[in-house]
Amino acid sequence: MHNNEDRGMMKWQAFHSVISEDEINKSIKNRCLNEKPDLSEDQISEIENIIVDAFNNKKEVVITVYSKIKNIIDKGFVTKLDPMHKAIYLNKKMIPFNNIIKIDYIEN
Repeated sequence: MHNNEDRGMMKWQAFHSVISEDEINKSIKNRCLNEKPDLSEDQISEIENIIVDAFNNKKEVVITVYSKIKNIIDKGFVTKLDPMHKAIYLNKKMIPFNNIIKIDYIEN
């Protein structure tokens, strides 16, 4: 005769003895994180040039900002350059320069 009772969590006990629950949770969390791309010196220079030009000439830009969960795309005008904090302000929102991974002009 075959016993059809569900063994519940008992069937996973062997798995848990090999890998700790913390390691499992950490692995799942890390799999969901977004990796920050490495920018070349040319890419960084181009971003800097567009930021300064957009600020000086009041040009609208679209900007991609790195985030661990999901990159953020925003558009607007560079309203302030803040070299002390190594940041810019886009529509009065502070964005650290190191988090900018892409910027382009918006053609009107």
